[in-house]
Amino acid sequence: MKKLEKRIIDVCLRRYKENLAAILIFGSYTTGKFVLGKSDIDAIILFKWRDNLDFEKEKYKLEKN
Repeated sequence: MKKLEKRIIDVCLRRYKENLAAILIFGSYTTGKFVLGKSDIDAIILFKWRDNLDFEKEKYKLEKN
């Protein structure tokens, strides 16, 4: 597993625990065209439920990691 991919998974597992359904990572990171410092990482995080989730707050916290 690639280092950045592992970091995304670890942060999501730690933050969302039993509410995490899946993490989808796609785009240049998965095709081998990713350029560190230039490319972004495309990811979709799927939750089992959305109760008590403030998505703007969550987006901000994930971007800080």
